[in-house]
Amino acid sequence: MIMEVNMGIFDFIGKKYNDMKKEMMDAEKKAEEWDERRICDEMDRCSNMTRCMGYANVLKKKCREMNDERLIDIFEEVIYRRNAKAYNILVQVMINRGLGHKDEDGRFQKDY
Repeated sequence: MIMEVNMGIFDFIGKKYNDMKKEMMDAEKKAEEWDERRICDEMDRCSNMTRCMGYANVLKKKCREMNDERLIDIFEEVIYRRNAKAYNILVQVMINRGLGHKDEDGRFQKDY
């Protein structure tokens, strides 16, 4: 009996994992068609964690490919709109590109 219950639990967890993975992949496909500003707006409104992760993956990829000027422009807009979800993604890209750093308190400081 215990073995049957455990297998049921693992099946349930596996199904939920696959559902989340599929939902994230669907969100990524949808976000591939959007520009960066639209992805940021959708992330701000999004309450579904897996969908937000899909949007974040695409936003990160697109921001890595764009030039510094455009990245700074989008970053400034995200700050102005107080979009925390997009901000956290863009800060990582900005630091990797050398456009900012974190100070001793862990706050992001612009280097441009």
